[in-house]
Amino acid sequence: MHARLATVSAAVTVGIGTLLQSRQAHGDSTSDAMLDRENASTNGHTPGRDSFGLPKSGAPIREAKSVAPSDVPRRPSEAERPIVVGIAGGTGSGKTTVSRAIASRLGRDNLIHIAHDSYYKDLSHLAIEERAQVNFDHPDSLDSPLLLQHLAALKEGHPVQVPIYNYSTHSREADMQSVSPARIILVEGILLFAEPELAKACDIKIFVDTEADLRFIRRLRRDITERGRTAETVIAQYTETVRPMHNEFVEPSKRFADIIIPTGLNSVALEMVIARLESFLPPAAAASAAAAPPTTTPTPTTPCAVSS
Repeated sequence: MHARLATVSAAVTVGIGTLLQSRQAHGDSTSDAMLDRENASTNGHTPGRDSFGLPKSGAPIREAKSVAPSDVPRRPSEAERPIVVGIAGGTGSGKTTVSRAIASRLGRDNLIHIAHDSYYKDLSHLAIEERAQVNFDHPDSLDSPLLLQHLAALKEGHPVQVPIYNYSTHSREADMQSVSPARIILVEGILLFAEPELAKACDIKIFVDTEADLRFIRRLRRDITERGRTAETVIAQYTETVRPMHNEFVEPSKRFADIIIPTGLNSVALEMVIARLESFLPPAAAASAAAAPPTTTPTPTTPCAVSS
């Protein structure tokens, strides 16, 4: 058994290393097919606006604070450039659990954790009743261009101001969360790989694959306890938008993943991923992470938003 795990671990390590080298040299060819699908899906929409009639870039937002030239950090070399790890999967699949487990092992100094959900478009210009009718499980509900801008800035060594989204009012808070660069940038979201440019921005793509009935139970519990929803509204949303959008966007995006982790927190798969990510850290940090106990139950972290 130990010999088999060692063989699989070595294969995963070599595979991810080869993948990163190939993408740096040739780019990510999988995004071309995704771009074709995205272009085809825009038929019938007003140019420059999404399916809700909103500008593609979302409602007006505050950009990241400008930085004086003297305060601009040194641009990282290729060897120091952050590694973007994308974690996707259906609602309630365990994306946040996996993200927290990785963050707990690698440490806050070596990793930042960003949720795609933080970039939901601000709907404060709509009446409360209208906000509730928006399909939050469609890619158009997210300001993905802003997330792309932030990932590019972080890769260049610049801090960014991440929005804080209020799920009760479907709007952004006035304050933002300041996020500074780190060696590992962990990004999670249901629709992360359904967005061609976001998938291309991820150096390593992980899909958490969990059965639909378990995912629904998890979402039901979370939305009732954490977001003040009723069982009736959760069930209605799941049947009307969550399940159809999962079948249309999320499930097909699984084929673009480099690694698929079954049943959420799969300790064997997770240890292999963590071992590979440790190799990108400075020797002292990698040694500290490697000395940590094997992953069983993750220690909670505070991502920029609770993931859907």
